[in-house]
Amino acid sequence: MIDRLQRKLRRTFTGLWLSADFRRMWLSLTITSFGAQVTNLALPLTAAILLHATPLQMGVLVALETLPFALFSLQAGVLIDRVRKLPIVIVANVSRALALAVIPLAAFTDWLSIEVLYAVGFFCGIQNVVGGAAYQVLLAQMAGRKRLVEANAKISLGETGSALVGPGIAGLLIQALTAPIAILVDAATYLVSRQGEDGGWHSSQYVFFEDGLALTPITVTCLHALSQYGLAPREPVQRGAEFLVAAA
Repeated sequence: MIDRLQRKLRRTFTGLWLSADFRRMWLSLTITSFGAQVTNLALPLTAAILLHATPLQMGVLVALETLPFALFSLQAGVLIDRVRKLPIVIVANVSRALALAVIPLAAFTDWLSIEVLYAVGFFCGIQNVVGGAAYQVLLAQMAGRKRLVEANAKISLGETGSALVGPGIAGLLIQALTAPIAILVDAATYLVSRQGEDGGWHSSQYVFFEDGLALTPITVTCLHALSQYGLAPREPVQRGAEFLVAAA
């Protein structure tokens, strides 16, 4: 009986499932996909129920979540192609967790407003653009060209499962905990997924400026994109971007 079960498991878990690194990445992506389902439902409910947002405000909230894809995708792709991917993924996940934790904190301290949701939604959108692109490149490097289709199929399996199960569980969490506290669950999933990512921090993963300021590559990427629209100082940010390219 046990031998038969072991043989069946060996036939089922083949290919990339045998790679510990891929299993950690798959688990990390699946956990964050599930958490995203919670926020996708809880964020607009927070605006509608707690803040009594108007249809216009709801539309602006959704637009701000997707706007970073139009503003930052090109610049993020260029810079991510030239720097280490894992630190960017780690920073993106931790940043999203901290940003989402602001919402329940603001609700608990009675300073939650639609502007706070705007800021969190826009910031998380930036992390989705940069972190998602880094994840895709990291996955391709890990799986290789020959197994890229297999890797994407397995990743899609986890994301599809999260999309099927996530909304129902998200609804239960929101009903039991309220929408802002349910968002805290999503923040926790990003921190938990961090445990599935391997790597350490070194000074080479920061960009140091003349005045002693140290920024991570993901921050330089965002500032570089903003500088193209006149929203950030162009010259120092450009030097930081050139440093990332030269150090690659």
